[in-house]
Amino acid sequence: MEAPTWTPVRTPTPAERRTIVRHFHKFYNNVIVAGIYDFPLNRKSAEFTQVETYVDALSECLRDHPFLAVVLKKTAKTDDIYAQATQVDFRQHFHAIEPPDNIAKEISAQVSENALLRFVIEHLCNDERLAFFNTADTIPGWRLDVLPLGTKGERQRVFISFTYAHYIADGMSGVAFHRSLLTGLDRSLRVGMRSPGTVFQTPQRARELAGLPHLPISPMYLLAPALGLYLPSFLSKALGLKPSVSGSDPGTWSGTMKFVAAPGSVPPVTTAVEILSIDGRTIAAVLGVCRKHNTKLTSLLNELIAQCLSRHLPAHSSGFADKTNFISATSINLRKAAGISDHEMGVFASASYTRHEIEHLDAEQDNIKTDDAFWSAVSNASREMARDASRLRDQPSGLLNWVANFDSWMEGQLGKSRDASWQLSNLMSFDGDLRGGGDAISVERMFFCQPADAIGEPLDFNVISTKDGDLVICAGWQVGAIGLEEKAGKGVEAIEREFVRNVLRDLERHFTVLAEET
Repeated sequence: MEAPTWTPVRTPTPAERRTIVRHFHKFYNNVIVAGIYDFPLNRKSAEFTQVETYVDALSECLRDHPFLAVVLKKTAKTDDIYAQATQVDFRQHFHAIEPPDNIAKEISAQVSENALLRFVIEHLCNDERLAFFNTADTIPGWRLDVLPLGTKGERQRVFISFTYAHYIADGMSGVAFHRSLLTGLDRSLRVGMRSPGTVFQTPQRARELAGLPHLPISPMYLLAPALGLYLPSFLSKALGLKPSVSGSDPGTWSGTMKFVAAPGSVPPVTTAVEILSIDGRTIAAVLGVCRKHNTKLTSLLNELIAQCLSRHLPAHSSGFADKTNFISATSINLRKAAGISDHEMGVFASASYTRHEIEHLDAEQDNIKTDDAFWSAVSNASREMARDASRLRDQPSGLLNWVANFDSWMEGQLGKSRDASWQLSNLMSFDGDLRGGGDAISVERMFFCQPADAIGEPLDFNVISTKDGDLVICAGWQVGAIGLEEKAGKGVEAIEREFVRNVLRDLERHFTVLAEET
């Protein structure tokens, strides 16, 4: 009898089940957490496109992170369970990205590195062949994508992306993966390769798959949206009630209604991406300003995004004049509240919502508002996010406990208003310097990008930085979801790209002005 190729592990939590169902509805594709790795020049460049170079490091990653051996198996008509594959063949999880002129003929050889990587990241988000839709029951849903970028001084630079399905890991998991990968690559470089092949045999007794505990919901939290909707507004405000979990109302700008492309379209949800890099010196100065005002960078980013959108949306959307507020959805990490290490991979995210009143600003003027009211709003939002991240009770993701049929619930989201104006996810700072330079491998820049979510917010701002280095924002969106008006001679995507680029330029200008305060 043939030996089994997988072992049942456990049933997914409601938060995990949501990501599984969303994935198989093709509403959401691949998450990207990537870095530019610097290797000492003691290896041939061609080796960086060979899976054998990464086997020892990937083996270390699998020993650290049992989710990397997870497949999905059906036990009933509608239920999936997590199961452990008995072995993982790294050849199925490795891809050398083709040289730039073969990736995109329309990109010239003189293209900037940011533009090249924007294209690569967008390609990885959209390529349905990489999305594990049809192989999730046999092959764990992740891959290493690499692209050598040439040399810089005495270092070989390689773009390395951990490309993965959200049902095995959240954004912070990508950071944990790269910590293990960097350590493993550095060790294998110093001591030489040890693994004789490319197949990893998973331990018979793998570590337990960490997951969120039950997230309790109080009766008031469950009923608050209904009460906030039907009680008089003055009473709702006095009681702190919201008309929805996110606090959105008819005056909230939230782009278009939720949609997917026509049935059979590939991909059914198209992601567009733009990238902004802000140098480490500017970020250090802005962090100093944040400390002076007793606030955090994430809350500051949300408030600045609100200003930038207020400045640029009026020129592109006639309906924006009737809008009174934005709602930002900020991803929060519940690991600490659940007593789980940040090094643990899995799905541990929830959301914190902040309301931003719209101030109609002139796009032609440098009217950056950073008065006392501005800093008070940022500081209050920082405290609220900290409170939200510190507890397991009354989390938005806890409401998933009440969803009886995820398929029906998710399909029913299409055609409805989006819950918020944008999502912001900040993976914080990655320390890419293991041993102080020299002959050690290091990571000079990091990138984080989520794919467009057909039933999510119209814009995503995905943020990550390196210690003492650049901060990188990948702005992503579903093509057509921002709801901008078409112009003669320009398609929807071209108009959206121009708009998002202007928003990011404005955001960069805000950072420059704030940095000058120090």
